[in-house]
Amino acid sequence: MFNALAGQLPSEITRIGIAPYITGAVTAFVCIGFFAWPPLARLGGVSPLRVIRREETIADATRSTDLVLGTASLGLLMLWYSSDWKLTGALIGSIAITVGLGFFVAQTLLKGSRQIGSSAGSVWRLALAGMQRRGTSSAFQVVIFGIAIMLLLVLTSVRTSLLDQWRLQIPEGTPNHFILNVAPADESSLLTFFAERAIEVGELYPAARGRVMAVNGEPLPNWDRFEEGARQREANFTSTDTAPEGNRIVSGAWWEVGTEQSLVSLEDGFAEDIGAKVGDMLTLRIAADEFSVEVASIREVNWESMQPNFFVIFPDKLLERFPNTLFTSFYLEPEEKHRVGELLDVMPTLTIIELDVAIQEIKTIIDQVSQAIELVLLIILAAGALVLIAGVSSSVDERLHESAILRALGAGRGTLLGAVAIEFATMGSLAGILAILGSETAGWVLQTQMLDLEYQIQWVLWPMGIALGAVIIGSLGTYACRRVVSVPPLQVLREL
Repeated sequence: MFNALAGQLPSEITRIGIAPYITGAVTAFVCIGFFAWPPLARLGGVSPLRVIRREETIADATRSTDLVLGTASLGLLMLWYSSDWKLTGALIGSIAITVGLGFFVAQTLLKGSRQIGSSAGSVWRLALAGMQRRGTSSAFQVVIFGIAIMLLLVLTSVRTSLLDQWRLQIPEGTPNHFILNVAPADESSLLTFFAERAIEVGELYPAARGRVMAVNGEPLPNWDRFEEGARQREANFTSTDTAPEGNRIVSGAWWEVGTEQSLVSLEDGFAEDIGAKVGDMLTLRIAADEFSVEVASIREVNWESMQPNFFVIFPDKLLERFPNTLFTSFYLEPEEKHRVGELLDVMPTLTIIELDVAIQEIKTIIDQVSQAIELVLLIILAAGALVLIAGVSSSVDERLHESAILRALGAGRGTLLGAVAIEFATMGSLAGILAILGSETAGWVLQTQMLDLEYQIQWVLWPMGIALGAVIIGSLGTYACRRVVSVPPLQVLREL
């Protein structure tokens, strides 16, 4: 995992240190103390005769207190790892939904299996009857693999779907390059450059660096991340007589074109930081000059639009007397990328921000993080497979007895093996359905509450989740039960 992320880590981070070992040790002790030790501690009280008769089952060895302690320890570990209660709550909620629905679906299946089986073929009747007899263990296995597949689907959604959705929310032709530090004297040369190459360029905005010093004559304290309340804010100031696209006025009104009044429009978050509202008087400083303006409007800005956006906007004539540079944006197709070099050859003092390169770098980082998480998921799937094999092993004796009786009554090996395959494939399909419901819940929280994206159902992941569950659980379960149909019935019946 460390090697997968090495390209994104600073060069000085060459030693892992002791912290991961401490984390691993604490995790191991928590798992031993809250998951493994409670049932092991009760082994001394089990009668040897019950063990010889094989009367003790997994269901008998499990108590509700074990589940409560295990769930609580799992939640605390997740909170410790993430240091984010929202993220922890979203994952725990998704897991709770998966677990609850898993047992609910299992109980519903148990109640309706007899009616369904009575109208189905002999293989299906055997499969559904087997699930009914082992309802608790079947539900437990469905839940375990449902959680594992859910995590895999969430990873796939974050790795591809969220990034693709972000791109889809950006209109075609949205500027992917920004130009800074354009001197006013170079404005005509810049426009000529783009006109000669038939490249559409956005509006040229003046930009001056300034600071809000006071609100209604009350000086603001300097910014301090440890202090709450209003504080000074520094930002890029600009001017325009028309409200920028993607800005929505939430309070006040925009000024008239050509006005000479000392007015200002503030972004809503910026206004909240300095404690200003419509009608307040602000004292601003640009370089060594201070002046006062009245707050005319508060704007809500769509920062995801990839358009030029500003915290502070003045009427055009107000900013003319202050020194400033120009700021604009333009869109380039990938095959026209060489135009950036041509522009810098003509005007080497410009600063160009290539957003398309930044987006590609983000995708690379997501891919590398995903590779590291995939290693964890492989471990989760392997652990789930071990749980499934352990659960099947605990029921092998029961299955051997059932198989011996059925074969003695004339059932063929193919019929019995088919019933086993159908039983575990059905359980896998149910696990896939539960995983889909859990992953969609987690996806909704991630998209709407944490990433501020519009929620979209990931329909393409639905068949993948069901197929993964059916294939993995069906294959593992059938392989683990292969001995059930290979042992001669007479040998089993003699042991009885």
